[in-house]
Amino acid sequence: MIINCNMRLSELKIGESAVVTAIKLKKKDRERLFSFGIREGVLITVVRKSLFGSPTLVKISDFFVALQEKTLFGIEVRK
Repeated sequence: MIINCNMRLSELKIGESAVVTAIKLKKKDRERLFSFGIREGVLITVVRKSLFGSPTLVKISDFFVALQEKTLFGIEVRK
């Protein structure tokens, strides 16, 4: 039996996808992510990580966004 549990977006490896379950950031940061199409229920895929982990390139639909590590920690996902 596989149990789907929430994890942080920062924990996903390159090529992995997950559904956003919560965004635990300040209102200003949540609004910025929402403008990029990142919100609860959206499928997000990690495309590329920099050598030191920040920024990370993610894909939402056909749109690519580079996010800082501190932002990735505030986004919870479920595989």
